[in-house]
Amino acid sequence: MRETKAGVVLPIMIASILALTSCAASTDESPTAEPETSASATTEDTSDEAEAVEKGEIVASQEVTLPGGLGVALVEVEPLRVDGKVQVMTIHVTPQLTDDDADLSLYDLVGFVQYRPRLIDTENLKEYNALQDDNGDHLVSDFAITRAGNGATFTAWAVFAAPEDEIDSIDVLVADTMSRFIDVPVEE
Repeated sequence: MRETKAGVVLPIMIASILALTSCAASTDESPTAEPETSASATTEDTSDEAEAVEKGEIVASQEVTLPGGLGVALVEVEPLRVDGKVQVMTIHVTPQLTDDDADLSLYDLVGFVQYRPRLIDTENLKEYNALQDDNGDHLVSDFAITRAGNGATFTAWAVFAAPEDEIDSIDVLVADTMSRFIDVPVEE
């Protein structure tokens, strides 16, 4: 018998939120660390002294043309990390903008809409959307403040339900304006 959504998902989401916010001051982006949500990870810093973003293993990348003639960006994806009943997707974005003094936000990257990545299990014909908290807010990086200056890198994340089926990989759709990342590994 299936447990109710509130009975299962709510404790998981609360634990995920607490885990994500507990490392808010961290700058560790190792594969075992939860994604950052702090200003250190999301605030623009275009100076030469900007702290480099530490990346985990990169398993896929693509260069995308940014909307509005802003330039291009390299989007890199880490393996999805499963932790119990949730999985975390982490991406790194490095813009090369037409205006050297400009910056790129997650909002700009995804086509001036809210950040709503999806995971697509083509083998089992299932699609996963980011989980939501009790207020209906999606458990994703803040699309307005997650940003980087020209040539710098920002990290964005999203929390999904763990795969329902035994799978080794899944397709990642960061935004409808981008091509899918095919067969991104799912790791426990």
